[in-house]
Amino acid sequence: MWDLDDLEEYVKSQKTATLFGMRRDFNKKSTRNWGTKENPAPTLGLKRGRSCIGIAFEFEDKDQEKVFKILMNREGRHFTYPQKKIHVEEIGEIEAFLPYNKRDKSFIGKKSIKRRIEMCLMARGIDGSGVDYIRNTRTKLIELNIVDNDVETFWSVLEKYQKG
Repeated sequence: MWDLDDLEEYVKSQKTATLFGMRRDFNKKSTRNWGTKENPAPTLGLKRGRSCIGIAFEFEDKDQEKVFKILMNREGRHFTYPQKKIHVEEIGEIEAFLPYNKRDKSFIGKKSIKRRIEMCLMARGIDGSGVDYIRNTRTKLIELNIVDNDVETFWSVLEKYQKG
């Protein structure tokens, strides 16, 4: 997550952007990078909500196919990339491709926060643990000066469970 090493050469620019009508949610299970099939980790997806602040990346049109191929390989087959309107600082409203997790067998958003926290504590994949993923997500958002109440709430509950 947030690692652009595989896309860095294609990024033309990046700016803070707001997606209205959606918010972050740890509602997608990772069975490779942060967890396994036996112990999946909750990872970020989106759900309906007020708004979500993040980073919009601009790529050259000629690189679109390469970029999508990299994203699909990295994010897995459980995402689609519909076009949605976002508001980009200094530019205004534009259409952007948005990685949106499907509501398929990878979707865990109907599980209670308690159950997703338990999953997080047991998960470990090739990139680290479920706790590492949540911590890394929160840290990156803080570095970007983005306050996300849903991430903060999940982290706060996770910390309480870790302390016992």
